[in-house]
Amino acid sequence: MTQTLRDKSSQRYDVFLKKYDIVGKIGEGAYGIVRRASERTTKTDVAIKTFKLKITREGEGIPVTVCREINLLRELDHENIMKVRDIYLQPIEKSLIMVCNYCKLDLEKLLKYHRSEKKVIYIEKPGAQQVLKKLPKSLDRAVIKSVLWQILRGLEYLHANWIIHRDLKPANILVNDTDTERGTIKIADFGLARVFKDPLRRLGDDGAVVTIWYRPPEILLGSKHYTPAIDVWAVGCIFNELITAKPLFEGKEVKMDHNQNPFQNHQLETIYKILGTPSHDAWPTLKHLPEYKQTENWERFAPQLERHTRLDPTSPDFDLLKRLLEYDPMKRITAKQALSHPFFSQDPLPTTQCFLNHKFKYPDHQFQSEQPQQHSQLPSYPAQQASNMRQPHPQMMQQPQMQPNGYAGQPNGRPQIGQVPLQQQAMAQQQLQQQPIMQQPIVVPSAPAKKSSGKKRSSTAGDGSGTSRKKKK
Repeated sequence: MTQTLRDKSSQRYDVFLKKYDIVGKIGEGAYGIVRRASERTTKTDVAIKTFKLKITREGEGIPVTVCREINLLRELDHENIMKVRDIYLQPIEKSLIMVCNYCKLDLEKLLKYHRSEKKVIYIEKPGAQQVLKKLPKSLDRAVIKSVLWQILRGLEYLHANWIIHRDLKPANILVNDTDTERGTIKIADFGLARVFKDPLRRLGDDGAVVTIWYRPPEILLGSKHYTPAIDVWAVGCIFNELITAKPLFEGKEVKMDHNQNPFQNHQLETIYKILGTPSHDAWPTLKHLPEYKQTENWERFAPQLERHTRLDPTSPDFDLLKRLLEYDPMKRITAKQALSHPFFSQDPLPTTQCFLNHKFKYPDHQFQSEQPQQHSQLPSYPAQQASNMRQPHPQMMQQPQMQPNGYAGQPNGRPQIGQVPLQQQAMAQQQLQQQPIMQQPIVVPSAPAKKSSGKKRSSTAGDGSGTSRKKKK
Protein backbone atom coordinates (compact mmCIF):
# COMPACT_ATOMS: atom_id res chain seq x y z
CA MET A 1 0.00 0.00 0.00
CA THR A 2 2.82 2.39 0.94
CA GLN A 3 4.72 1.60 -2.23
CA THR A 4 1.60 2.26 -4.29
CA LEU A 5 1.15 5.68 -2.71
CA ARG A 6 4.80 6.51 -3.36
CA ASP A 7 4.43 5.47 -6.98
CA LYS A 8 1.38 7.68 -7.38
CA SER A 9 3.20 10.63 -5.81
CA SER A 10 6.15 10.14 -8.15
CA GLN A 11 3.88 9.88 -11.17
CA ARG A 12 2.03 13.06 -10.23
CA TYR A 13 5.31 14.87 -9.63
CA ASP A 14 6.43 13.84 -13.12
CA VAL A 15 3.23 15.43 -14.42
CA PHE A 16 4.10 18.61 -12.51
CA LEU A 17 7.59 18.78 -14.05
CA LYS A 18 6.16 18.34 -17.54
CA LYS A 19 3.33 20.83 -16.99
CA TYR A 20 5.24 23.83 -15.58
CA ASP A 21 8.46 25.69 -16.31
CA ILE A 22 9.99 27.25 -13.17
CA VAL A 23 10.93 30.88 -13.90
CA GLY A 24 12.49 32.01 -10.61
CA LYS A 25 12.20 32.47 -6.86
CA ILE A 26 10.13 35.45 -5.73
CA GLY A 27 9.81 34.96 -1.97
CA GLU A 28 10.71 32.93 1.11
CA GLY A 29 9.40 32.75 4.65
CA ALA A 30 8.85 30.53 7.68
CA TYR A 31 7.47 27.44 5.95
CA GLY A 32 8.75 27.37 2.39
CA ILE A 33 9.59 29.10 -0.85
CA VAL A 34 7.43 30.83 -3.47
CA ARG A 35 8.47 30.62 -7.11
CA ARG A 36 7.00 31.93 -10.31
CA ALA A 37 6.29 29.37 -13.03
CA SER A 38 4.65 29.22 -16.43
CA GLU A 39 2.18 26.58 -17.58
CA ARG A 40 3.61 25.23 -20.81
CA THR A 41 0.38 24.68 -22.74
CA THR A 42 -1.48 27.89 -21.87
CA LYS A 43 1.55 30.12 -21.10
CA THR A 44 -0.29 31.18 -17.94
CA ASP A 45 1.81 32.45 -15.02
CA VAL A 46 1.30 30.63 -11.73
CA ALA A 47 2.79 30.79 -8.23
CA ILE A 48 4.43 27.63 -6.88
CA LYS A 49 4.52 27.43 -3.06
CA THR A 50 6.83 24.70 -1.75
CA PHE A 51 6.30 23.69 1.88
CA LYS A 52 8.92 21.72 3.77
CA LEU A 53 7.77 18.92 6.06
CA LYS A 54 8.01 19.87 9.72
CA ILE A 55 10.27 17.58 11.77
CA THR A 56 9.56 17.19 15.49
CA ARG A 57 10.40 14.64 18.18
CA GLU A 58 7.08 12.92 17.48
CA GLY A 59 7.90 12.47 13.79
CA GLU A 60 7.54 14.46 10.63
CA GLY A 61 4.58 15.88 8.79
CA ILE A 62 2.97 18.86 7.16
CA PRO A 63 2.57 21.91 9.48
CA VAL A 64 -1.00 22.30 10.69
CA THR A 65 -1.18 25.84 9.27
CA VAL A 66 -0.35 24.48 5.81
CA CYS A 67 -2.98 21.74 6.10
CA ARG A 68 -5.54 24.30 7.21
CA GLU A 69 -4.70 26.62 4.32
CA ILE A 70 -4.89 23.87 1.69
CA ASN A 71 -8.14 22.41 3.01
CA LEU A 72 -9.85 25.79 3.04
CA LEU A 73 -8.54 27.09 -0.28
CA ARG A 74 -9.55 23.92 -2.12
CA GLU A 75 -13.14 24.41 -0.94
CA LEU A 76 -13.47 28.18 -1.41
CA ASP A 77 -14.49 29.62 -4.76
CA HIS A 78 -14.72 33.39 -5.08
CA GLU A 79 -13.05 35.86 -7.41
CA ASN A 80 -11.56 37.78 -4.46
CA ILE A 81 -10.13 34.69 -2.73
CA MET A 82 -6.86 33.06 -3.79
CA LYS A 83 -7.59 29.79 -5.57
CA VAL A 84 -5.49 26.63 -5.35
CA ARG A 85 -5.09 25.12 -8.81
CA ASP A 86 -3.37 21.88 -7.81
CA ILE A 87 -1.40 20.03 -5.12
CA TYR A 88 1.67 17.83 -5.63
CA LEU A 89 4.04 15.89 -3.36
CA GLN A 90 7.76 16.05 -4.06
CA PRO A 91 8.88 12.45 -3.37
CA ILE A 92 12.64 13.09 -3.01
CA GLU A 93 12.64 15.97 -0.53
CA LYS A 94 9.22 15.06 0.85
CA SER A 95 7.87 18.55 0.38
CA LEU A 96 4.40 19.71 -0.54
CA ILE A 97 3.85 21.84 -3.64
CA MET A 98 0.82 24.11 -4.01
CA VAL A 99 0.04 25.74 -7.35
CA CYS A 100 -1.90 29.04 -7.09
CA ASN A 101 -2.78 31.99 -9.28
CA TYR A 102 0.14 34.36 -9.77
CA CYS A 103 -0.16 37.96 -8.58
CA LYS A 104 2.74 40.37 -9.03
CA LEU A 105 1.62 42.79 -6.30
CA ASP A 106 0.39 42.87 -2.74
CA LEU A 107 -0.92 45.96 -0.94
CA GLU A 108 2.21 46.28 1.19
CA LYS A 109 4.42 46.43 -1.89
CA LEU A 110 1.97 48.76 -3.66
CA LEU A 111 2.02 51.24 -0.76
CA LYS A 112 5.81 51.01 -0.57
CA TYR A 113 6.07 52.01 -4.24
CA HIS A 114 3.90 55.08 -3.60
CA ARG A 115 5.69 56.10 -0.38
CA SER A 116 9.03 56.06 -2.18
CA GLU A 117 7.57 57.80 -5.27
CA LYS A 118 9.06 55.06 -7.41
CA LYS A 119 9.41 55.72 -11.13
CA VAL A 120 7.25 53.31 -13.12
CA ILE A 121 5.87 53.03 -16.63
CA TYR A 122 3.21 55.63 -17.38
CA ILE A 123 0.82 55.31 -20.33
CA GLU A 124 -1.35 58.37 -20.99
CA LYS A 125 -3.78 56.45 -23.21
CA PRO A 126 -3.88 53.11 -25.07
CA GLY A 127 -1.36 53.12 -27.90
CA ALA A 128 0.56 56.10 -26.52
CA GLN A 129 4.31 56.02 -25.93
CA GLN A 130 5.43 54.60 -22.60
CA VAL A 131 7.38 56.96 -20.34
CA LEU A 132 8.80 56.73 -16.82
CA LYS A 133 7.02 58.82 -14.24
CA LYS A 134 7.06 59.11 -10.44
CA LEU A 135 4.14 57.60 -8.58
CA PRO A 136 2.14 60.01 -6.39
CA LYS A 137 2.66 59.60 -2.65
CA SER A 138 -0.91 58.38 -2.16
CA LEU A 139 -3.46 56.33 -4.07
CA ASP A 140 -6.38 58.11 -5.67
CA ARG A 141 -9.87 57.78 -4.22
CA ALA A 142 -11.19 55.56 -7.02
CA VAL A 143 -8.44 52.97 -6.51
CA ILE A 144 -8.89 52.99 -2.72
CA LYS A 145 -12.65 52.53 -3.01
CA SER A 146 -12.35 49.61 -5.46
CA VAL A 147 -9.66 47.90 -3.35
CA LEU A 148 -11.71 48.20 -0.15
CA TRP A 149 -14.90 47.06 -1.90
CA GLN A 150 -13.23 43.92 -3.26
CA ILE A 151 -11.69 43.09 0.14
CA LEU A 152 -15.12 43.39 1.78
CA ARG A 153 -16.69 41.21 -0.93
CA GLY A 154 -14.16 38.46 -0.28
CA LEU A 155 -14.59 38.85 3.48
CA GLU A 156 -18.38 38.67 3.24
CA TYR A 157 -18.01 35.40 1.33
CA LEU A 158 -15.68 33.97 4.01
CA HIS A 159 -17.91 34.98 6.92
CA ALA A 160 -21.03 33.68 5.14
CA ASN A 161 -19.23 30.33 4.96
CA TRP A 162 -18.30 30.41 8.68
CA ILE A 163 -14.62 31.18 8.17
CA ILE A 164 -12.54 33.77 10.05
CA HIS A 165 -9.28 34.72 8.32
CA ARG A 166 -7.47 35.96 11.47
CA ASP A 167 -4.46 37.46 9.68
CA LEU A 168 -5.63 40.20 7.35
CA LYS A 169 -2.89 42.72 6.58
CA PRO A 170 -1.59 44.45 3.42
CA ALA A 171 0.97 41.72 2.73
CA ASN A 172 -1.82 39.12 2.58
CA ILE A 173 -3.96 41.10 0.14
CA LEU A 174 -2.69 40.30 -3.36
CA VAL A 175 -3.41 42.29 -6.53
CA ASN A 176 -3.57 40.61 -9.93
CA ASP A 177 -2.39 43.23 -12.42
CA THR A 178 -2.05 42.03 -16.02
CA ASP A 179 -2.85 43.48 -19.45
CA THR A 180 -6.27 41.77 -19.37
CA GLU A 181 -7.07 41.95 -15.65
CA ARG A 182 -6.04 45.26 -14.14
CA GLY A 183 -6.36 45.08 -10.40
CA THR A 184 -8.34 42.12 -9.06
CA ILE A 185 -7.95 41.68 -5.30
CA LYS A 186 -7.16 38.21 -3.90
CA ILE A 187 -7.26 37.52 -0.16
CA ALA A 188 -4.44 35.05 0.55
CA ASP A 189 -2.53 33.27 3.33
CA PHE A 190 -5.11 31.19 5.20
CA GLY A 191 -2.63 29.59 7.61
CA LEU A 192 -4.42 31.07 10.67
CA ALA A 193 -7.96 30.82 9.28
CA ARG A 194 -10.53 28.84 11.26
CA VAL A 195 -14.07 27.61 10.84
CA PHE A 196 -16.02 29.23 13.68
CA LYS A 197 -19.47 27.60 13.37
CA ASP A 198 -18.73 24.67 15.67
CA PRO A 199 -15.21 25.12 17.08
CA LEU A 200 -13.85 22.11 18.95
CA ARG A 201 -12.22 24.44 21.45
CA ARG A 202 -12.15 28.13 22.27
CA LEU A 203 -10.59 30.15 19.46
CA GLY A 204 -8.57 32.03 22.07
CA ASP A 205 -6.69 28.81 22.90
CA ASP A 206 -4.90 29.07 19.55
CA GLY A 207 -2.62 31.74 20.99
CA ALA A 208 -1.79 35.06 19.36
CA VAL A 209 -3.54 35.69 16.05
CA VAL A 210 -3.55 38.69 13.72
CA THR A 211 -0.33 40.64 13.12
CA ILE A 212 0.13 43.10 15.99
CA TRP A 213 -0.67 46.37 14.12
CA TYR A 214 -3.98 44.91 12.89
CA ARG A 215 -4.99 43.11 16.10
CA PRO A 216 -8.34 44.29 17.55
CA PRO A 217 -8.72 45.56 21.13
CA GLU A 218 -10.83 42.59 22.31
CA ILE A 219 -7.93 40.21 21.57
CA LEU A 220 -5.37 42.62 23.06
CA LEU A 221 -7.48 42.61 26.24
CA GLY A 222 -7.37 38.82 26.41
CA SER A 223 -10.78 37.78 25.08
CA LYS A 224 -11.03 33.99 24.77
CA HIS A 225 -14.05 34.17 22.50
CA TYR A 226 -14.12 36.31 19.39
CA THR A 227 -16.09 36.66 16.20
CA PRO A 228 -15.60 37.64 12.52
CA ALA A 229 -15.49 41.22 13.83
CA ILE A 230 -11.73 40.76 14.29
CA ASP A 231 -11.37 40.64 10.49
CA VAL A 232 -13.46 43.79 10.12
CA TRP A 233 -11.15 45.68 12.49
CA ALA A 234 -8.17 44.68 10.35
CA VAL A 235 -9.98 45.96 7.24
CA GLY A 236 -10.46 49.32 8.99
CA CYS A 237 -6.71 49.50 9.65
CA ILE A 238 -5.99 48.63 6.00
CA PHE A 239 -8.53 51.23 4.79
CA ASN A 240 -6.73 54.06 6.57
CA GLU A 241 -3.34 52.72 5.46
CA LEU A 242 -4.51 52.93 1.85
CA ILE A 243 -5.38 56.58 2.49
CA THR A 244 -2.22 57.66 4.33
CA ALA A 245 0.25 55.04 2.99
CA LYS A 246 1.38 54.21 6.55
CA PRO A 247 0.06 51.97 9.36
CA LEU A 248 -2.53 53.54 11.67
CA PHE A 249 -1.69 51.73 14.93
CA GLU A 250 2.08 51.31 14.77
CA GLY A 251 2.75 49.94 18.25
CA LYS A 252 5.68 47.97 19.66
CA GLU A 253 5.24 44.27 20.25
CA VAL A 254 6.02 42.89 23.72
CA LYS A 255 7.92 39.59 23.70
CA MET A 256 8.53 37.21 26.61
CA ASP A 257 10.34 33.86 26.51
CA HIS A 258 8.08 32.29 29.14
CA ASN A 259 4.81 33.67 27.74
CA GLN A 260 3.75 33.04 24.15
CA ASN A 261 0.92 35.59 24.35
CA PRO A 262 1.88 38.45 26.72
CA PHE A 263 -0.24 41.52 27.37
CA GLN A 264 0.47 43.98 24.55
CA ASN A 265 0.15 47.16 26.57
CA HIS A 266 1.98 49.43 24.11
CA GLN A 267 -0.18 48.39 21.15
CA LEU A 268 -3.37 48.90 23.18
CA GLU A 269 -2.18 52.29 24.41
CA THR A 270 -1.40 53.29 20.80
CA ILE A 271 -5.02 52.52 19.88
CA TYR A 272 -6.37 54.44 22.90
CA LYS A 273 -4.31 57.53 22.00
CA ILE A 274 -5.92 57.66 18.54
CA LEU A 275 -9.48 56.41 19.13
CA GLY A 276 -9.75 57.61 22.73
CA THR A 277 -10.14 55.49 25.88
CA PRO A 278 -13.30 53.35 25.57
CA SER A 279 -16.12 53.96 28.06
CA HIS A 280 -18.31 51.33 29.71
CA ASP A 281 -21.35 52.83 28.00
CA ALA A 282 -19.78 52.42 24.57
CA TRP A 283 -18.44 48.93 25.39
CA PRO A 284 -20.52 47.30 28.17
CA THR A 285 -18.56 44.02 28.30
CA LEU A 286 -15.17 45.76 28.54
CA LYS A 287 -14.85 45.23 32.31
CA HIS A 288 -15.19 41.46 31.92
CA LEU A 289 -12.13 41.05 29.70
CA PRO A 290 -9.14 39.33 31.39
CA GLU A 291 -6.61 42.14 30.91
CA TYR A 292 -8.97 45.03 31.68
CA LYS A 293 -7.73 45.47 35.28
CA GLN A 294 -4.25 46.31 33.99
CA THR A 295 -5.70 49.34 32.18
CA GLU A 296 -7.94 50.77 34.93
CA ASN A 297 -5.32 53.26 36.13
CA TRP A 298 -4.15 54.31 32.68
CA GLU A 299 -4.29 57.90 31.54
CA ARG A 300 -7.58 58.78 29.82
CA PHE A 301 -7.27 59.83 26.17
CA ALA A 302 -9.65 61.84 23.99
CA PRO A 303 -10.46 60.56 20.47
CA GLN A 304 -8.44 62.17 17.66
CA LEU A 305 -8.85 59.85 14.68
CA GLU A 306 -9.34 62.81 12.33
CA ARG A 307 -5.71 63.85 12.97
CA HIS A 308 -4.44 60.49 11.73
CA THR A 309 -6.31 60.33 8.47
CA ARG A 310 -6.81 62.56 5.44
CA LEU A 311 -10.57 62.12 5.37
CA ASP A 312 -13.11 64.87 5.96
CA PRO A 313 -14.74 64.14 9.37
CA THR A 314 -18.15 64.88 7.83
CA SER A 315 -17.70 62.56 4.82
CA PRO A 316 -19.18 59.06 4.34
CA ASP A 317 -15.60 57.81 4.01
CA PHE A 318 -14.80 58.87 7.59
CA ASP A 319 -18.08 57.44 8.88
CA LEU A 320 -17.28 54.04 7.38
CA LEU A 321 -13.78 54.14 8.87
CA LYS A 322 -15.20 54.81 12.35
CA ARG A 323 -17.71 51.97 12.00
CA LEU A 324 -14.97 49.55 10.94
CA LEU A 325 -12.92 50.61 14.00
CA GLU A 326 -15.74 50.43 16.54
CA TYR A 327 -14.43 49.27 19.95
CA ASP A 328 -17.32 46.96 20.84
CA PRO A 329 -17.19 43.95 18.46
CA MET A 330 -20.96 43.53 18.86
CA LYS A 331 -21.49 47.05 17.48
CA ARG A 332 -18.78 46.89 14.83
CA ILE A 333 -20.16 46.96 11.29
CA THR A 334 -20.13 43.62 9.42
CA ALA A 335 -18.62 43.07 5.98
CA LYS A 336 -22.10 42.68 4.50
CA GLN A 337 -23.34 45.90 6.09
CA ALA A 338 -20.20 47.76 5.00
CA LEU A 339 -20.85 46.87 1.34
CA SER A 340 -24.20 48.71 1.62
CA HIS A 341 -22.65 51.84 3.16
CA PRO A 342 -23.30 55.15 1.33
CA PHE A 343 -19.56 55.46 0.68
CA PHE A 344 -19.83 52.87 -2.10
CA SER A 345 -22.89 54.44 -3.75
CA GLN A 346 -21.15 57.76 -4.46
CA ASP A 347 -19.02 58.54 -7.50
CA PRO A 348 -16.60 57.18 -8.40
CA LEU A 349 -18.32 53.81 -8.11
CA PRO A 350 -16.18 50.80 -7.18
CA THR A 351 -15.15 48.31 -9.85
CA THR A 352 -13.93 44.71 -9.96
CA GLN A 353 -10.63 45.97 -11.42
CA CYS A 354 -9.17 48.70 -9.24
CA PHE A 355 -6.57 49.78 -11.87
CA LEU A 356 -9.06 49.83 -14.75
CA ASN A 357 -8.50 53.53 -15.53
CA HIS A 358 -5.08 53.68 -13.90
CA LYS A 359 -2.32 55.05 -16.13
CA PHE A 360 0.58 53.63 -14.12
CA LYS A 361 1.93 50.14 -14.72
CA TYR A 362 3.55 48.62 -11.64
CA PRO A 363 6.77 46.55 -11.91
CA ASP A 364 6.79 42.78 -11.60
CA HIS A 365 8.54 40.70 -8.94
CA GLN A 366 12.32 40.77 -8.98
CA PHE A 367 13.74 37.27 -8.82
CA GLN A 368 15.82 36.41 -5.76
CA SER A 369 19.08 34.48 -5.91
CA GLU A 370 18.67 30.82 -5.08
CA GLN A 371 21.33 28.31 -4.13
CA PRO A 372 21.03 24.77 -5.52
CA GLN A 373 18.79 22.84 -3.18
CA GLN A 374 20.34 20.50 -0.66
CA HIS A 375 19.21 16.91 -0.33
CA SER A 376 19.60 14.32 2.38
CA GLN A 377 20.30 10.65 1.79
CA LEU A 378 19.19 7.83 4.10
CA PRO A 379 21.93 5.28 4.85
CA SER A 380 21.68 1.75 3.49
CA TYR A 381 23.16 -1.14 5.45
CA PRO A 382 23.97 -4.72 4.39
CA ALA A 383 21.28 -7.14 5.54
CA GLN A 384 23.52 -9.13 7.91
CA GLN A 385 24.77 -5.96 9.62
CA ALA A 386 21.35 -4.40 9.84
CA SER A 387 19.95 -7.43 11.67
CA ASN A 388 22.54 -6.98 14.45
CA MET A 389 21.97 -3.25 14.85
CA ARG A 390 19.80 -1.54 17.42
CA GLN A 391 17.25 0.26 15.26
CA PRO A 392 17.37 4.04 15.92
CA HIS A 393 14.50 6.50 15.56
CA PRO A 394 13.89 7.33 11.85
CA GLN A 395 14.94 10.95 12.49
CA MET A 396 18.34 9.77 13.82
CA MET A 397 19.06 7.90 10.57
CA GLN A 398 19.19 11.13 8.55
CA GLN A 399 22.63 11.80 7.07
CA PRO A 400 24.35 15.17 6.72
CA GLN A 401 23.00 17.11 3.77
CA MET A 402 25.01 17.11 0.54
CA GLN A 403 24.99 19.89 -2.01
CA PRO A 404 24.46 18.95 -5.68
CA ASN A 405 27.20 20.04 -8.06
CA GLY A 406 25.37 20.06 -11.38
CA TYR A 407 22.10 19.48 -13.21
CA ALA A 408 22.60 17.83 -16.58
CA GLY A 409 20.02 17.65 -19.33
CA GLN A 410 17.85 20.57 -18.20
CA PRO A 411 16.93 23.48 -20.49
CA ASN A 412 19.27 26.45 -20.01
CA GLY A 413 20.98 24.55 -17.19
CA ARG A 414 18.06 25.42 -14.86
CA PRO A 415 17.44 22.85 -12.10
CA GLN A 416 13.96 21.50 -11.57
CA ILE A 417 12.61 21.50 -8.02
CA GLY A 418 14.10 18.63 -6.02
CA GLN A 419 16.28 17.14 -8.78
CA VAL A 420 19.47 15.35 -7.63
CA PRO A 421 22.23 14.60 -10.15
CA LEU A 422 22.46 10.83 -10.71
CA GLN A 423 26.28 10.82 -10.59
CA GLN A 424 26.28 12.43 -7.16
CA GLN A 425 23.67 10.00 -5.85
CA ALA A 426 25.82 7.02 -6.91
CA MET A 427 29.00 8.46 -5.39
CA ALA A 428 27.30 9.30 -2.09
CA GLN A 429 25.68 5.87 -1.84
CA GLN A 430 29.04 4.17 -2.49
CA GLN A 431 30.77 6.23 0.21
CA LEU A 432 28.09 5.40 2.77
CA GLN A 433 28.30 1.66 2.07
CA GLN A 434 32.10 1.67 2.46
CA GLN A 435 31.99 3.30 5.89
CA PRO A 436 31.93 1.10 9.04
CA ILE A 437 28.48 1.17 10.58
CA MET A 438 29.52 2.65 13.95
CA GLN A 439 31.37 5.49 12.20
CA GLN A 440 28.29 6.77 10.47
CA PRO A 441 27.27 10.16 11.86
CA ILE A 442 24.08 10.32 13.83
CA VAL A 443 22.14 13.48 13.12
CA VAL A 444 19.27 14.94 15.06
CA PRO A 445 17.39 17.75 13.27
CA SER A 446 17.03 20.84 15.39
CA ALA A 447 13.63 22.25 16.14
CA PRO A 448 12.31 24.69 13.54
CA ALA A 449 13.17 28.30 14.29
CA LYS A 450 10.39 30.24 15.91
CA LYS A 451 8.60 32.58 13.59
CA SER A 452 9.62 36.16 14.16
CA SER A 453 6.79 38.49 14.96
CA GLY A 454 8.64 41.75 15.33
CA LYS A 455 7.75 45.09 13.91
CA LYS A 456 8.70 44.11 10.40
CA ARG A 457 5.74 42.49 8.70
CA SER A 458 6.21 39.01 7.40
CA SER A 459 6.03 37.88 3.72
CA THR A 460 3.26 35.73 2.24
CA ALA A 461 5.13 32.48 2.20
CA GLY A 462 7.85 30.70 4.17
CA ASP A 463 10.53 28.07 4.39
CA GLY A 464 10.55 25.48 7.13
CA SER A 465 13.98 24.11 6.42
CA GLY A 466 16.13 23.69 9.52
CA THR A 467 19.73 22.90 10.37
CA SER A 468 21.03 19.71 11.96
CA ARG A 469 23.67 18.92 14.55
CA LYS A 470 25.57 15.83 15.69
CA LYS A 471 24.21 13.94 18.65
CA LYS A 472 26.43 14.14 21.74
CA LYS A 473 27.75 10.86 23.00
